[in-house]
Amino acid sequence: MNKRVAVVTGAAAGIGRAVCLELLAHDFDVVGIDINTGAEEKGLRYIQADVGNLEQSKAALASILNESGRVDALVNNAGIVRDTPAQGIDLDEWNLILNINLTAVFLWTRLVQEPMKSAGYGRIVNMSSHAASRGTLWRAPYSASKAGVEGLTRTSAMELAAHGITVNAIAPGVIETERNRDSHTPARRNAWLKAVPMKRYGKTEDLTPLVAFLCGDGAAYITGQTFTVDGGFLMAGLDPA
Repeated sequence: MNKRVAVVTGAAAGIGRAVCLELLAHDFDVVGIDINTGAEEKGLRYIQADVGNLEQSKAALASILNESGRVDALVNNAGIVRDTPAQGIDLDEWNLILNINLTAVFLWTRLVQEPMKSAGYGRIVNMSSHAASRGTLWRAPYSASKAGVEGLTRTSAMELAAHGITVNAIAPGVIETERNRDSHTPARRNAWLKAVPMKRYGKTEDLTPLVAFLCGDGAAYITGQTFTVDGGFLMAGLDPA
């Protein structure tokens, strides 16, 4: 049997890159889609494309199917964020964030449906965020897009369940990525450490095994769910300490 093929968007760095490596370790062939180029290795190749662009996305998927003949798993990970008060966001910025974070999830979910339906098998994992469920200052389009991802996940799961395709979401809390290391000030880092009951940032390895599980056979009866990986942040109430 040929190896299963997984497609990961936003794959060149951060959580996306870590997901690619985890899926490689679980014996997938992996194709990373990113607007930037990534470091290839055995079993992992990259296609440079804008996941929010329909024509580029179609061309990327055609290349994958031409080479591999199948897509077994899709991880919709690509995302961008801007810190701008809602009153200061112009329409172009709003549309950009919604396009990458939400519309691209819709596009890629729709594109992979036919090959997955033909195979009678598929796994789709969408990356959400704690911001889908909790207010986040200066991130109105980001929060809206991630709430949309969770709604889209549930509806897609209902529509695709009869075809052997599962659709789930993961909502990370604060994760120690290159971007967060570069952008989080000491004050912001201290605020996170106080707010997270486990008193630490998450690591990518706290997250990626769940992605691999949801992409595998063991998750065949799990669909339409959002799994929170945040060290207890969303469930926490007042910490008197």
